[in-house]
Amino acid sequence: MDLRDITVPYFDNYYTTMPKEVNLWEYLHDDSFRDKVETIRRTSDSEKRKQLKAALPAICPSVQLSGERKLSNVIGMTGLLQFDVDSKENPSIHDFGELRNQISRLKEVAYCALSVSGQGVWGLVWIQYPERFKEHFAALSKAFLKANIKIDQACKDLTRLRGYSWDDDAYFAANPIVFTALETQSPSIYKELFKTIYSAPKPIFNKTPTMSKEEVMQRVMTCTTDITTGYQQWFEIGCSLANAWGEEGRQAFHHLSAFNESYDKETTDRQYDNCLKNDYRYSLGTLFHYLNQ
Repeated sequence: MDLRDITVPYFDNYYTTMPKEVNLWEYLHDDSFRDKVETIRRTSDSEKRKQLKAALPAICPSVQLSGERKLSNVIGMTGLLQFDVDSKENPSIHDFGELRNQISRLKEVAYCALSVSGQGVWGLVWIQYPERFKEHFAALSKAFLKANIKIDQACKDLTRLRGYSWDDDAYFAANPIVFTALETQSPSIYKELFKTIYSAPKPIFNKTPTMSKEEVMQRVMTCTTDITTGYQQWFEIGCSLANAWGEEGRQAFHHLSAFNESYDKETTDRQYDNCLKNDYRYSLGTLFHYLNQ
């Protein structure tokens, strides 16, 4: 169980279809593209950042491949699961360097570093049953949610690309332990470990007559606690969002729903579809009532 022993698919950039092979340890220590990462972190234009990022190398840390990056070409598992925490889904996190340091204290974490933007953290954990990859991922997601941290759900894709980044303070564990929890379990994680990364107190959610729809949505997206306890409450929140924003409220419904341990993307989409199709009379007042509980 050593990163030095792992070989992973390596892509010259995001557009490359056929991978090479690279030693994972060497890849994570390679600073050849450090200057390009620093350029990305200085670039304010989002489209330009995307272009620069796409030109960097990338790997698939969880699998070995026999050809192009698709499930039918998977010929082996590395035993590693990647996680990604970004600022878009975690607006209450203000210091990602501190988040990296806190996550690195978890004994299951094998590697942890800043993402290419500097406004996110990614890492690797060893899992007990590689063949039950998605069950481990679901358990890890729930564990982090207990600390109000949302992991990018795209990482449950076995062949998910992980773009190159550089972090002078990247963490490499000397003796990480295997992550054993599966989705049928309820793993615990200590909120105390993460409390220092939340610099602001819980906001009071009030809508004023002068607030624009965009401002109201921004306030909603700062919620980092589960307010969807119980089906009826979850249903009313979905209807409130649907009545106020229509289809544009779907992302907010997923954001609020994901803090619940039973969150499922497909089920949440079906519920929101139901809220959109029917004229249930719930307003933003209902939503803000639950936000303030």
